[in-house]
Amino acid sequence: NYFERPEDVIVFPINQGYINSTYKLSLGYNNYILQKINTSIFLQPEIIVSNMLTVANHLKSKNYTKAILDIIPNKNGNYLLFIKRIPDN
Repeated sequence: NYFERPEDVIVFPINQGYINSTYKLSLGYNNYILQKINTSIFLQPEIIVSNMLTVANHLKSKNYTKAILDIIPNKNGNYLLFIKRIPDN
């Protein structure tokens, strides 16, 4: 569970992309990006997720100090990417 009080999270759709569904999540002064991989375009999202997890786990093992993408498991088979928003990006 990423948030102690999910009801306090404010969700804003980001409509600039063409492929994935992307949202900005705000909780107080913290902002996050949540992105749903479009499985109509990416027919094997598990390969994308596996590659991202390999990179993220490697960075974590090296004590990388910047934001690292997290994958959120989803009950209905969607693939969700979650990262703390980097200011001015």
